[in-house]
Amino acid sequence: MLCLSLIPVPLMLRCATECAPNPEVQDVVLTRNPHSWSKAAHILYVDSPAGTGLSYSKVTEDYITDDPSTIDDLHAFVTRFYELFPQYYDHDLYIAGEHQC
Repeated sequence: MLCLSLIPVPLMLRCATECAPNPEVQDVVLTRNPHSWSKAAHILYVDSPAGTGLSYSKVTEDYITDDPSTIDDLHAFVTRFYELFPQYYDHDLYIAGEHQC
């Protein structure tokens, strides 16, 4: 998982484990929070390599799990992200991972 965020790493790591749906919570009413952290920061999850988490590919050759290929894919992703969203280039970037990072 690659998390791109503007929030401090300890908070981001906690958030990364807490942002998943909780099956024990029922009858929730969502309301807008005027003090939401999302007004000052963003978080982006990337399942990597292809085939992990919710990621998939229609091309069998994309399911490569060796470290050099995974690193190349993540580098290409971040490079393309900044090409598509140059407004984030000057923002702080924090990267965190879980499992085999």
